[in-house]
Amino acid sequence: MVELRKRTPTLGVFLLATLGLVGCGFEHPLNWEESPAADDLVGSWTATEGTEAGSVARVSREDDGALRFELTYPEETPAMSEPGKYKHRATFRADLLRSEAVDVLQIRAQSYKEFDERGVSLCCSGTGYQFRRMTLSPEGGLTVQGLDRGMLGKVAEEAFANSGLKMDVQAVTGCLGDELKLSISGEVWRAITEDLDAKVKAELVAALDNGDDSLDEFERGVEKLDGLEVDPYKELAHIRSCIARHLPSESLGEIFLLHTDLVFSGDIDRYAPETPGAP
Repeated sequence: MVELRKRTPTLGVFLLATLGLVGCGFEHPLNWEESPAADDLVGSWTATEGTEAGSVARVSREDDGALRFELTYPEETPAMSEPGKYKHRATFRADLLRSEAVDVLQIRAQSYKEFDERGVSLCCSGTGYQFRRMTLSPEGGLTVQGLDRGMLGKVAEEAFANSGLKMDVQAVTGCLGDELKLSISGEVWRAITEDLDAKVKAELVAALDNGDDSLDEFERGVEKLDGLEVDPYKELAHIRSCIARHLPSESLGEIFLLHTDLVFSGDIDRYAPETPGAP
């Protein structure tokens, strides 16, 4: 039993790593300098086109130099943080960064908060960073364009496939789909327990049991996967996009700079400066 007890924490760590949820934000910030256009964002902007049309964004500077965004939305704008609820206002902190001629807004996901019409905070913030390309026109308008994460994953794979880039193994395994993670965990569990007699297996289960039937639920979940089929190319696309979220700062910045139009090809929102004196 001594050897068995030494293996138990390893199994627990593996299950925790493979079954844990992965956040949606990018893990590392860009290492670019602040854009000279950052101060030009300060003020009020009205969204005229795109999914944010009708919203108003008020941008200010905070004491530490970060940009603070406060967005006010039309009635019945769906909340991102809680399905079935509506947001009236959202706030977040961000930095406008530049490399060569490319300006990228780096949003600090942990600072993002949504509020309903009564000012009640909705759900919780994310982790990491989100990115948007921002372009200020000579006429004073502002264009905001989102990332195409699928394209980002493809471009990153082509750029770094033979570069020797290394990443933390848990970050990579965490990018597997839920069914694949559960299937792999189930195979590990079966390999560990299939040759154990009933008494030894019962002792192992007791050592792992945390009192909430999670191990039984895990085994039932694995049984349900028997015979299940998955779309391998959909899984591959998910893995590529997820791995791109863990790219080091320098590698991520290289993709943003060299393939700007490809990766920043998501939804477009256009803003106009709010008329001075308008309510």
